[in-house]
Order: sequence, then C-alpha cells, then structure tokens
Amino acid sequence: MHTVTVTGAAYLAVQSHPRPDTIGIVAAALTAVLITVAAILLTYLVLATRLLVKLPRAAGVLGAHEFAIDADGLRKLTAIKDTRVAWGHATQVFRTRTFVFILVRKPMLWLIPRRAFADTAADTQFWNALQPLAAQKEK
Repeated sequence: MHTVTVTGAAYLAVQSHPRPDTIGIVAAALTAVLITVAAILLTYLVLATRLLVKLPRAAGVLGAHEFAIDADGLRKLTAIKDTRVAWGHATQVFRTRTFVFILVRKPMLWLIPRRAFADTAADTQFWNALQPLAAQKEK
C-alpha cells in the first residue's frame, strides 16, 4: 500500500491492484454466453411444447381444408371459416413438383399438396381451372 501525506490531518491511501486475470475475464464471458444460450434453448423448448399441445385443438389450423372452384372464384372451407378469392384477385399462382401455391396477397399464401388429388388428371384439371384466379399482369 502506498501512502501520501497531505497537509493537515487528512491523508490519502492509494492501493494499486494487479492487472485483471485474462483467464478470469474469458471464463466470465464464456459463462455469460452459456447461460444466455441455455436460457434461449429452455424458452424455445417450453414454447414449442406449448404450441404442439395447443395446435391440435385449434380448429381450422391443422384440420381438414377443402378447396373448391365455383363461379365466384376459389373457396377455402375449414371447420370454422369460409374464405373466398374472386377471379383475378390472387397475386400469383404457381406449382412445383409437390405443391400448388396460391399467393392471395403479400402475407397470405395458400399451399395445396399435389398428393391430395386423386390422380394426375384431377391435379391438371384443378390447375387449369385455377389459372384465371391470378390477375394478368403486363410485363
């Protein structure tokens, strides 16, 4: 300990500390990272478990969806909702090897698995009837 005498009865004590231990700093940072990762994983595990428990009871989310084409456009029926998209009001329709995609508007996309059709003829018939649903855009 270093002591400096100041005039009068007051004094100032100055104590110098050694430089912090590098291993201690690294260990503290690593511990903080591990605790944060563990907290994030635990939160994810709890939320995923709650979601898996509640979704099967949510009618319309994972239940049966029925798509029908009629004179007004495309109609989607679930246990709790009846949604219609008029002819020319979808943004885009396209398909891949496994799915038919119907982009209704920016955040809303309907996805129909092609395996849901009885055969390729039914798939082709639905696809051909679906074409007027998307608005024709000039390039």
